[in-house]
Amino acid sequence: MFLIVMSENHEGHDPSTYRRLIRESKARQRRADTLLDDARQLRDPYYVSLALFDLSSDPRLDLKDAVSAADGAVRTAGDVERLWRRAELLVTICKKIGSWRDKGAVQAREKLLDRAFECMESMPGGQGLSDAVTGCAPYLGCERLRALLARAVLNKGFESEDVKAVIRQWAKGCKKAGPSPDDIFDILMGVDDKAVLSRLLGYFYLQCKRSGRSFGSRNPLRAAVETALSLGEEERLGTLRYLAGNASTMEDLGIVAHALDLLDDPVLRIGLMAALGGSADKAGFGELSLNWFREGFRMSSQVLDVHRRVSIRMNLAKGFIRCGEDDGAQRIYQVALDDCGDNVKLKEMICRAMEDHGFKSSGHSVSGNQDSGRTRKVEVVSQMKSSNNILALYDTYEGALKPVHLRSVARAAPLCAAFGLDLALMGFPTENLEDLISKVITETNIGRGGRYLRELVKQGRVVLVACTQKRPPEDWSGLGLPVATTSHPREEKKVGMAEAVLLAKPKHPLKRACLIMGLGRRGLPQSLLDIVPYHLELTGSNVPLETCTVMGVIAQQLCQKE
Repeated sequence: MFLIVMSENHEGHDPSTYRRLIRESKARQRRADTLLDDARQLRDPYYVSLALFDLSSDPRLDLKDAVSAADGAVRTAGDVERLWRRAELLVTICKKIGSWRDKGAVQAREKLLDRAFECMESMPGGQGLSDAVTGCAPYLGCERLRALLARAVLNKGFESEDVKAVIRQWAKGCKKAGPSPDDIFDILMGVDDKAVLSRLLGYFYLQCKRSGRSFGSRNPLRAAVETALSLGEEERLGTLRYLAGNASTMEDLGIVAHALDLLDDPVLRIGLMAALGGSADKAGFGELSLNWFREGFRMSSQVLDVHRRVSIRMNLAKGFIRCGEDDGAQRIYQVALDDCGDNVKLKEMICRAMEDHGFKSSGHSVSGNQDSGRTRKVEVVSQMKSSNNILALYDTYEGALKPVHLRSVARAAPLCAAFGLDLALMGFPTENLEDLISKVITETNIGRGGRYLRELVKQGRVVLVACTQKRPPEDWSGLGLPVATTSHPREEKKVGMAEAVLLAKPKHPLKRACLIMGLGRRGLPQSLLDIVPYHLELTGSNVPLETCTVMGVIAQQLCQKE
């Protein structure tokens, strides 16, 4: 028998050496300048930079030596080759600069922030730069936001999220300093993609309104509408609907509604009317909302394609229901039904929608065994295959169905098909599964034209779950053991993937887990996190991930742990 003794020798392991140097600094075990020399001997520039900056806070160093070490740390950050690591390091350093040294180091901190910004500004465009811009924006100070915004605008393909991060920080904390509203407007006009430009101008206007800031000499919302009208037909409606979705006052609604007079296509006009009606209803302008829905219905007869006409009328009927006008909604459904001719599929779709709202259809009925497209509430979820774990997408966007919903479903379907999972769509702003599937297939090219999604639906493996951000599902018996994915799990609820799958066997009647992820930047709503018994952190390091990445990680981990 042989006994192998493993020594805990961390020499040559940069992370361990970095931690040891910091411990020795805090314990005053060795001279500060000796510790700095050892930090410079590390091989990985990431840890050289991190160690130099942390050691520069050692109170035994005078300010001159501390500044030299901290400046060297920021310079060394530029030597980190992997851009995502460089971005992560710069964000960490910028956070720490705010509390670096004492009150006598104010000027030194400003110079360090300048140096950090220069390092970030020199990064090539792409995801790494985007991570740096969005992460550093809250810490760089108002005086640097103008230059930061200019850099964000030039990060092609990432300018939308980068610019929003800078504008949010400006609106939140720069009322007495930083760029003027006119400066921001001028910089935004440098965005090449006009669809992105229009949405960013609308976002700028929204942040000004929310923070009580002036938007300067030019109204960004008017400019956003004008820009949207210059777009091609496909992008024009989506962009105008986005602007309408953010309108919350009579003035806002009026500015966006001005576009109605400049749209010739009835489909575009009705689509914008429906969006305006939804926003007006949300803002408390009930009669104005109904007027737009009524006008949209009157104009719907001008739409020549029967499928498009029926879809438009069904959408308008939902608007009437939201406004409490059930009688009007039922009349619109009936008109749509009478307009179908001999198209049995369209008739069935409308009849099911009517039944879901408790309406009776006159002179039409639905065949008994056509159930695959019907909206299924939580009570009948048990029709899904009970052997499969579930990937659940929880909608946290506001308003009507958006392209992001369709893309998310299209991306989730191949994963579910490949890894043997069922798919639950929670809180999606639709009440008809067939209508949603149709939109996914026709409006996205993801997932081989909807092939995988069709297979899942045909097998009864896709379900709509009725809920909202404030009112999550109460009955999980037809789904699975609810496990919420979050980058900040509560310690008392925290489980790993393997544990979640094992717990589902004895704790849920269907012996399966329902892994829930949030759609949107805000993640899962607090109301859901409060009621579910288990929280799952996917990375092991509390790092928030992008939506598509989360889908893939959940699918792959669930498959491995079964």
